[in-house]
Amino acid sequence: MNKVFIIIIIYILVLYPSPAPADMTGAEAPEFSLQDIDGNIISLSRFSGTVLMLVHFNTYCHSCREEVARINDIVQKYKNLRVIGIAIGNDREEVLEFKKKFKPDYDLVPDPQKQIYEKYFVRTVPLIDIIDRNGTIRFRGKLPAESELAPVIERAIAEKEAPVGVALWNRPPDFSLKNTEGETFHLYDSIGKKTITLTFLSIRNEGVKKAIEILKTVYSRYKREDLDIIRIAVGDSAEEVKRFRERYYVNYPIYVDENGEVAKLYGVEISPNRAVISNKVFIINKKGLIRYMQDEISLENLNGVLAKASSYFREELPEDLLMDYIRRVAPGVKNFQKIILENEQTVYVGVAENNGKIFVREVFKDVLCDVCTNVHFVYSFDQSGKIKNIVLIESIDLYGVPISADDYLQRVMVKAGQKLPLHLKKDVDALTGATQSCKLIVEGLNETPQILAALKKHQDTLGSIIQ
Repeated sequence: MNKVFIIIIIYILVLYPSPAPADMTGAEAPEFSLQDIDGNIISLSRFSGTVLMLVHFNTYCHSCREEVARINDIVQKYKNLRVIGIAIGNDREEVLEFKKKFKPDYDLVPDPQKQIYEKYFVRTVPLIDIIDRNGTIRFRGKLPAESELAPVIERAIAEKEAPVGVALWNRPPDFSLKNTEGETFHLYDSIGKKTITLTFLSIRNEGVKKAIEILKTVYSRYKREDLDIIRIAVGDSAEEVKRFRERYYVNYPIYVDENGEVAKLYGVEISPNRAVISNKVFIINKKGLIRYMQDEISLENLNGVLAKASSYFREELPEDLLMDYIRRVAPGVKNFQKIILENEQTVYVGVAENNGKIFVREVFKDVLCDVCTNVHFVYSFDQSGKIKNIVLIESIDLYGVPISADDYLQRVMVKAGQKLPLHLKKDVDALTGATQSCKLIVEGLNETPQILAALKKHQDTLGSIIQ
């Protein structure tokens, strides 16, 4: 019986082996988000485009301690390399003591719950991962000799940030075009300044002619925002485009791609008579990556897609701007402290005038709808889960036009104060034409009980806030 049992165990291990540490080489590095010893959020996505070295260690590991000096030398030598130490199974106090005693020159992140240990299949320490700019693990293993490690780091630093191509999260192909006024637009010169929306059109297309008035309105609205809408006429000459603008009193610039060279880079098809092209739109975020693609842009969904585009630049708010919204949704509350939950969600905790705790949460939900904007708001709630206030970061739009949501939000807060979860239509009616947006707001609020349950694991932190 014992021999049979052993054979079965061996059979299982052969067929279903646990991932070995070396198996991660060449794989996409898993996302993570934890606080370092200073309370700053350290996440993989935050360092997109940066070469990273993750040092998996334990503060009580003798070999880990001995390697600090060598890792400090690496930090000093490679200024374009970010080194982050992940303290597996150690809390903040243990890591602070380690830093004081051994003086590492790199970020230290306590991982008491072993989240990264599990995601990265770490089986022993010390262990390092070299992650390139695209998030791929290029090296995994014990800290090797300088002669072996240097080529890996130098090659990763020298490579481009992300592949270039027409695919989500790729860098878009670069180009330069002139508009009918002779002004030049160079894509890569504009990246980082605004969110960019590229749309391709043909002035011979009857659908474009019908959409002129909507396009004028869209341009007037979004030119004031942190969004640049670049319209490219494919297969049309500069003179033809100029006459088109004059005839239809077009108030927005049109860039000319007469030979269709830029269109080809982006996979836009042109018919032999140049009258019909495949209508495509691309949204490029401030990091210079393709964030959104739509193969068929039409008169019906044009305004909605552009409204969606405007919301993407707000998706990741700067900390100071986010704090402005947090203070608005919880006026009079002081001493906000950020808490990162195990599900990687962030909650801000503050103290109200009655000395009770007030929680604030940011919610962003992508609306899979052609005519709706993404849902982005903050809301505050107390320890019982009662919703206190809701402030929209992104307005609720219908076909690119903001609609008033004050009455809806007030009704939601009243109902949410009585019970959770809420059910749209049964407990509260949606705004006409914006059912999906209203549904996602309710879904965000319905997550409150789970957030409170997750906060129970942070009682020590919550207690210190009051003190």
